[in-house]
Amino acid sequence: MTAPALSIPTLGDVRPGDLYFAGMSGAPAQAIVYAGQLVLGEFVSIGRFVVGHVGIVGPDGELIEAMPRGARERPLRASDWSTKTAFARLPEAWPGQALDAARIAELMIGTPYSFGSYVQLAAWRFGWKTWALEERINRRRPERITLPGWSNGPALGTPGVTRGGHLPTEAICSVLADQAWSLAGARVVHGTKPQIVTPGMLAMSCLRRSDVAWGGLGIL
Repeated sequence: MTAPALSIPTLGDVRPGDLYFAGMSGAPAQAIVYAGQLVLGEFVSIGRFVVGHVGIVGPDGELIEAMPRGARERPLRASDWSTKTAFARLPEAWPGQALDAARIAELMIGTPYSFGSYVQLAAWRFGWKTWALEERINRRRPERITLPGWSNGPALGTPGVTRGGHLPTEAICSVLADQAWSLAGARVVHGTKPQIVTPGMLAMSCLRRSDVAWGGLGIL
């Protein structure tokens, strides 16, 4: 894809709620994920790298990203602003929505995923679209989100605005980032079921929008 215009000039300009795109690390994982994205038509290259991993900037400027044993937060490093990374800033429907998304992502720290998560997503994307599989993929925690100090957007339960809800019980990187924004009241990826979001789908959705700001050496 054509590199978008640079709108986030430095790592210091990254804000809570911004999405982080990077390549996959590890040869076996790279081969599996990139091959799958090619088959699905979701192979996305931005500038000098191929998208294989997604994170989201947390409320205190840390990076929150999914890991098999549980999502983690870590400080943003100088290496996160490189030819192998990019940041995307989604527009807010109301002031504070991005911070809401960042705080929801923070609530998902510790949420795991497994190889089975990839198998289920692949089965769905390859056509096995059964109700049972959809229910399996979209498993949620029983308790509703408790987030004191929601931004002054639409009240929870406002018709036509899906805001709040239940956190996923498993989340790969792209699902975690997408769900953080979805539960904050924004639909990032259209035309797919909840939690059926791959890194390529998320990147393509952002790249197709003219209202998304970008930054990072990877898109130069």
